[in-house]
Amino acid sequence: MQELVMIQTAQLCMLSFIFTATPGVFVAGSYKAIAVLYFDNDRYLTNVGSGGSFGNLTGRLFWGWSCDNFGWKFSLLALSSCMSALLFTYRLIASSESEFLFALWTALIYFKYGG
Repeated sequence: MQELVMIQTAQLCMLSFIFTATPGVFVAGSYKAIAVLYFDNDRYLTNVGSGGSFGNLTGRLFWGWSCDNFGWKFSLLALSSCMSALLFTYRLIASSESEFLFALWTALIYFKYGG
């Protein structure tokens, strides 16, 4: 185990997991706290969480397929790039008060979290 920690590829893999999983966990745990500032409908917010779970399911299948066909480096770069763009615009999308866009962005972030 100690030798594995010293290998640069293992370190890169560990750091990339931490930096790509953390934003997904953040959104999964706090999307409702952000949305409550802009949306009053609790049933809608529950449906957003359910849609996010479906996004996570499809994301796991897609990112597994992507790694098998394109390799882990390309998939990780695509995942990180998309996750960054989604997170930078998440608050803006919420403040637009568009229920459709907020649900879509949340589902896409869950989709990326599945990777």
